[in-house]
Amino acid sequence: MARRPAPRRARAAHRGHDRPRGRRRAVHGRRGRRRELGLLRAAGALPGRVRRLVLTESALVGVLGAAAGTVLAVVSAAPLHAVLVAADAARPAPVPAVAGPLAAAGAAGVLLAVTGGLAAARRAARAAPLDVVHGTGPGRGPARGRLVGGLLALAAGALLAVRTAAVTGDGRVGLALATGAALVVAAALLAPALVGVLVRAGTARPGGRVTVALVRAGLGTNPERAGAVVAPVVVAVGFAVLLGGLVATSAAAYPAQRTAQLAGQVTVERDGTPGLPDDVARALAVPGARIPLPTVLVVEGPAGPTAVDAVGTADPGLVRPGEVVLSTPTADALGLAGGAILDARFADGSVVPLRVARVLPPDERRGDLVVDRSQVRAHDPAALTRTAFLPAGAVPDLPPPGVTVRDAAAYAAAGYAVDARLTGLLATLLVAVSAGYGALAVAAGVVAATGTRRADLAVLVAAGATRGRIVATVAAETGTAATLGIVLGLAVAVPPLAALASGLSTATGTAVAPVPDVGVTALAAGTCLLVAVLAGAVTAARAVRS
Repeated sequence: MARRPAPRRARAAHRGHDRPRGRRRAVHGRRGRRRELGLLRAAGALPGRVRRLVLTESALVGVLGAAAGTVLAVVSAAPLHAVLVAADAARPAPVPAVAGPLAAAGAAGVLLAVTGGLAAARRAARAAPLDVVHGTGPGRGPARGRLVGGLLALAAGALLAVRTAAVTGDGRVGLALATGAALVVAAALLAPALVGVLVRAGTARPGGRVTVALVRAGLGTNPERAGAVVAPVVVAVGFAVLLGGLVATSAAAYPAQRTAQLAGQVTVERDGTPGLPDDVARALAVPGARIPLPTVLVVEGPAGPTAVDAVGTADPGLVRPGEVVLSTPTADALGLAGGAILDARFADGSVVPLRVARVLPPDERRGDLVVDRSQVRAHDPAALTRTAFLPAGAVPDLPPPGVTVRDAAAYAAAGYAVDARLTGLLATLLVAVSAGYGALAVAAGVVAATGTRRADLAVLVAAGATRGRIVATVAAETGTAATLGIVLGLAVAVPPLAALASGLSTATGTAVAPVPDVGVTALAAGTCLLVAVLAGAVTAARAVRS
């Protein structure tokens, strides 16, 4: 009995999968690329020649990508600057193209492209030519170096997370970002191995849906193909969760600290004018009130004349005329101790000797340099009280007209509102760039994996699968891989955010919990997932038609 020939599409797909297509196949994934290199080895090319060929192509691709990225950066700089100007985060000014950062970014891109090409070329050059052509021998499964690198990055991230929770000062944010970067790198490197483990750990139900079974088989058979989608999603989502969480957690921590410091007090400020005049300040002078009168003094420091912020107070129990009270850091910076004389130049140019009455620990509510209020008024007639602090139960029933009364929480939130708005805007811009990168990398990874799917798609066509079923299967597979990347991106951002919250709790003396930014997280995750599904569906439809 004559053997029935395979359908035309199946034969075409098998021919497209088996026949080398030169450099046009360079984007068909690492497995197809290794087969091409194996054919070159079988044709007599030496390992060194193969390496030089791959490095040359990688360098060319890197240079083209760097050039395109440079043009895009220069073109988009002015619109981004306009957004910052509109948000009062920058001043209107020309936006010149600075060669240094552009050259550094371009060089980094070329270096990464060459490094990636070298890693693939070395593996193919070491393997026997026929093993590479037939897909056997070294190179199957995650590379040992990738696994080792992922585990090392994971260990580094764990150590940095512990360090972030213990460190004090501004270095906390930098360590949190370093922790997140290390864990993101670990997840990206371990992505193929994690895909394989999760697929093997799952149980297939007999009689289950065909699409689900095909997706499981595709992920389990080629975890590195899924890893090409998972890795950029992990980077984009992890960066978005980390950066947005840093801003949101800080925006919750610092007002909470200020609120705790002002517990039991209310604030009174002038509504629409720079400060409170003296008649209003006298009307608010109830028992327990603090009505500071700020000014600027010029004093002699170790490096010469130095302008310092001073506060005038009418509390005779703290300071009297002719005296000054310093905080410990200010006294150390000026080289003064209790009983020393500080020659202070006031706003009117008068130089007044002030005796250091006391040196006290720092207290934001008191100020670092405190003098008598009457002396400030005598030498700085234009000084105005910005904010008066009154006990919560001592606010006059009829406060002076034109003032605003806030409780501690509202005052703290208003004081941090500008910083929160500016940092939130910057985080949104950076996350948008990160999400764009992730979406582009996901689409490139899906397109590059088309060559590895040709045999699978040919089998499905030969088995009678419709075009709609094939497109849905590939879209579901890429969507599943992207979903795994989103989950890993969320997971790797938790330790640095928790460590940052712990450090902020210690620094502020208040309970601080990690606060994720749902908006920027949804932006990055939704963009990557949508692009992965669409790219999978489009490439599958094109492959079936061809």
